[in-house]
Amino acid sequence: GELTITSLMEELSNSLFYDTVPQTWTNRAYPSLYGLAAWYADLLLRIKELEAWTNDFLLPNTVWLTGFFNPQSFLTAIMQSMARKNEWPLDKMCLSVEVTKKNREDMTAPPREGAYVHGLFM
Repeated sequence: GELTITSLMEELSNSLFYDTVPQTWTNRAYPSLYGLAAWYADLLLRIKELEAWTNDFLLPNTVWLTGFFNPQSFLTAIMQSMARKNEWPLDKMCLSVEVTKKNREDMTAPPREGAYVHGLFM
């Protein structure tokens, strides 16, 4: 028989060979500059983080903010939670950030309000 390779199959093959993330994947994924191997390892870490969180449906002690596919949605959810709790209008809310030298391991419980985040970089 004959094997016909489509342009999508050829693009996938080239991406695998050159260690680049296929375009069809990047169209649906988070922004990244990693090659395919590092991108895949990073994706597995993100999945592991989300699985750990969804197992007990509680806010973790710290949240890997850059591990989210859409970190802005999490920040908005934090503001919505505070707005509901205090009966404040959401459109008047703003984020307040406190940068510390604490490590992820130093946080033994989630905060009473808001969230501790880690993994930010400039």
